[in-house]
Amino acid sequence: DLAGKLLINSQLEGFRQLSYEQTVGEKSYKHNDEIYTKFQKLIVGCLEKTDVPTCECCGCKMHAHGQYETVIRHLSFGDSYYSVKLIRDRYRCPKCKRTYSHEAPFKDGDHNISKALINSVEDQLRLGVRLKNIAQNTGLHEHTVKDIDKRRLQDKHTELTPEGRKLKRPTTYSKYIGIDEFKLHNSHQYATVFIDLITGHILYFSYTKCKMVVEDFINFVGLEWMSHVEAVACDMNADFARAFTKACPHVVIVYDHF
Repeated sequence: DLAGKLLINSQLEGFRQLSYEQTVGEKSYKHNDEIYTKFQKLIVGCLEKTDVPTCECCGCKMHAHGQYETVIRHLSFGDSYYSVKLIRDRYRCPKCKRTYSHEAPFKDGDHNISKALINSVEDQLRLGVRLKNIAQNTGLHEHTVKDIDKRRLQDKHTELTPEGRKLKRPTTYSKYIGIDEFKLHNSHQYATVFIDLITGHILYFSYTKCKMVVEDFINFVGLEWMSHVEAVACDMNADFARAFTKACPHVVIVYDHF
């Protein structure tokens, strides 16, 4: 009888639950001077039965070779963080001794985290939620959330080329842009970043702070793209101002005195 129950799509494609959730611990955190406690719950299950695979190396039909378990973090709900203990069948080729197991379609490729949870974290990152708050919402470690954010930004702003990974050229024009340099990791190394001041999107990034970085940026976006820029905001760095004035004299330089 499902009367009075709220059914929610688990987003775990191909998952078959074997037992109800078990409370395996609890975790507390502080937010706005209030202490919150969330339960850590575990759901045990397996993948839907599929045909016995054949060996990709020699084509022989594989034999069952035991099972192994993987714990995958999933979406939190209500007062609980949820994880899935996935029991997977392992197979072995009788001829070349290769082992194989079916991959979970709902698991992220880099982490033991469900794709649904990855999507939830990325949605919160797009909204500007702090890493610490996302970690509290999901039960993930802050370093894991930071790693997800790094991969999201890499996919958004860079692309793979035969020479390696490079920044993507802006697909839309910018009216006002900003440029600023900053120190890296408490060392004497600096980097320079260019952003669209209206959208906040990163346009260009370089591990240097010399005048050459402006010339590299203009070569990167092109003079036609720069013709749509009306003003550039920068600090009192004369090298940046001279470089923009020389290459694009129509651009107004606006100094940030702070």
